[in-house]
Amino acid sequence: MVVSVVFAPAHRWPSYRRHRLAMGCLVLFFAVACSSTSDKQLTSEEWTREFLEVTRLDPQEADDGLAALAERAPSEERAREAEFERARIALRSENIELARTRLQTMWDDRQDDSYASRALYELGRIAAEHDEDTEAAHRLLQQTITETPPWAGSEFALQFLIRTERRAGRTAALVDHLEQMAHIVADDRMASQLHLERGLLLDEELNQPNRALEAFRLAFQRCETCGATDEALYQMGEIYARHQRWDPAVASLDIVARRTGRSFFVGTYNSQRAADARFLMGTVEMLHRQNYDAARTHFRKFVNTFPNHVQTHEAAWNVVQIERLAGSQRSYRRALRRFVENYPHSRHFDAAQQYLEEMT
Repeated sequence: MVVSVVFAPAHRWPSYRRHRLAMGCLVLFFAVACSSTSDKQLTSEEWTREFLEVTRLDPQEADDGLAALAERAPSEERAREAEFERARIALRSENIELARTRLQTMWDDRQDDSYASRALYELGRIAAEHDEDTEAAHRLLQQTITETPPWAGSEFALQFLIRTERRAGRTAALVDHLEQMAHIVADDRMASQLHLERGLLLDEELNQPNRALEAFRLAFQRCETCGATDEALYQMGEIYARHQRWDPAVASLDIVARRTGRSFFVGTYNSQRAADARFLMGTVEMLHRQNYDAARTHFRKFVNTFPNHVQTHEAAWNVVQIERLAGSQRSYRRALRRFVENYPHSRHFDAAQQYLEEMT
């Protein structure tokens, strides 16, 4: 049934009716305007602000709010961030099946981003911790490690796999698994990291230093400029030093020790192992090779390059001891005086002051 409404000409309406109609139109206008405002796409700043506010709510309200934010996101990346947070809320609420569904959807989208990587990692965690399905967990974690670098989920998956396999007492099998993944992963940084982790396990837990050295060499060869390489070279130096193979120890450590620099824009950008490598080289030269000139050079470089390092005062004290061992009383006195002036809070300060007083 169709109902037709015919309005009389406006000049024949009573005045109060005209006023009521005008007011109704005004209300309708604002209702439409408000509705369109609530559905409009947010700017990046607005979205971030609302995202932070929503995530502070209780789980159900946060979930609803995030669903709305996904619809109004300024970009697909922000929309995926909201959807990933909804999956995490389901996980924290122990709604495993809902979490699994949301994570699987994110992975099935096959976006090359951190959310897909982390979604696959979380699916592997669910298989390991909730389903207790080791085979499925290994498959999902391996897929994350080998297919999603350089995104963060690949690193999370690697550390989770190492932690769970060590806890289960399967270190030997884990070493083989890491080697297999290193051979198939395309990302050089991840391959280097896999060889490094394999070398650490071989050296520290399986007591197989020769196999560990080979793993560390592969880490270096696969990606010479990666952070894993610095750690691998330092570990090689330590193994060689433990077995009194001083030449290869110093050769390995020297590569790492040289990886230091300064820039006006970024300040220092030293390797995380540069200081340790320099200190260990000085120790090898001083205590094991009695090459005092080389040892003095290493410890002085340490002091100059790493003035705020926790071991700087130890390096300076070693310079003092080298001058004593070298037999020059004048150089020894000068080194003691410099040490007392520069390191008043060192544990060696009292001894240095006493030696200096005895010489005067």
